[in-house]
Amino acid sequence: RFYKLSDFRKEFDDIFKGRLDIYNSYFFKQVCTSFESEAALADYFFRKDFYYDALSLYLSLLAVKPDDAQLNEKTGYCYQQTGDYEEALRYYKLAIIIEPKSWTLKKAGLCLRKAERYSEALDYYLQALDTDNNDLHAVLMAAHCYLDLHDYENALKSYFRVEYTNPGNTRVIRPIAWCYLAQGRLDESEKYFEKIEEASLTAHDYINLGHLALCKGERKRASDNYLK
Repeated sequence: RFYKLSDFRKEFDDIFKGRLDIYNSYFFKQVCTSFESEAALADYFFRKDFYYDALSLYLSLLAVKPDDAQLNEKTGYCYQQTGDYEEALRYYKLAIIIEPKSWTLKKAGLCLRKAERYSEALDYYLQALDTDNNDLHAVLMAAHCYLDLHDYENALKSYFRVEYTNPGNTRVIRPIAWCYLAQGRLDESEKYFEKIEEASLTAHDYINLGHLALCKGERKRASDNYLK
């Protein structure tokens, strides 16, 4: 009540506007002196999605155990969740050197794709597939990288692998339709666009349907889709 309602509240710093970084307090450092205590608090923040707080603690823990693969993975993930993909990538790469895992390889690929470094991202997804060739998520992300690189043939091969296992998945139907359109295979592109339910069509879908109709010389249908 004092910090929000008192006439004198502006004469004091509002303690509720600051970060509750209890781990930096004198009390915490006196009471919780073990590595395990800091690790437990860091993991609690991590589970609750408080990534800035978790990150601060993980960096402190890494100063003690720099060769811990899991600590590097979690630090990388915190950076990723806060939008710092370059730092996330740095810690993922360290974790991969210490203990290569499919999960970490895919996360490194994601960060590289966010940075528009598609060729490097593809390499990490292919490494993940070397670890587990049946990992459909890695197959799908590799397909997206091929698409980003305008390698439509390899993109289609990867998308078809996912579609075979999960037919009707719009996450692959849309890019398959686009790959065919980019190759000038208009009838095949239209066939895949027709698989998307009308209620699910997005503005982006209508733009692509407009492009498709225009390429087929159907100007009225193209304009209708563009207007939609």
